[in-house]
Amino acid sequence: LRCVYISRIMPIKNILFFLKLLNMVPESMQLEFSIYGEVEDEKYWMQAQKVIHFLPKNIAVLYRGPLPHPLVTESLESNHVFVLPTRGENFGHAIFESFSAGRPVLISDKTPWRGLQEKQIGWDIPLDYPEAWLAALQEAADADQATFDTWCEKCRGFAREQQDRSDLRN
Repeated sequence: LRCVYISRIMPIKNILFFLKLLNMVPESMQLEFSIYGEVEDEKYWMQAQKVIHFLPKNIAVLYRGPLPHPLVTESLESNHVFVLPTRGENFGHAIFESFSAGRPVLISDKTPWRGLQEKQIGWDIPLDYPEAWLAALQEAADADQATFDTWCEKCRGFAREQQDRSDLRN
């Protein structure tokens, strides 16, 4: 399973939550997690690096640095799931870009993007339910190609619907 994070590295974006969660991923799941973003809080990033260092062998975390905007779609498309365990977003542009690139999201419930699992476009899960985050990762890892293709197409359709809404354009 290839997951990707594209956001600033700072406490409100909460990447440390997801990195700690990766310690609980079953050994049977091979997971690669690519991190793109500007480090805006060095102390926070140092904590994250300590967690990364001690992750089990079935988890690979790659810090890839800042990502130029023209490469965002390509980076999303080369992964299976966009991850953002944010503590709060007014909109979540990176989340919307993931939908536009046809990739499901695994995000906290602290964004306006809700009811994602019912729409088959991702998961919006409270941060105090790590077992639900793990279940979402397992669901994504267990998906066959046809299921994944369906999720991707539904993400693209959802993005198109949102773009057609006049209030979103405004």
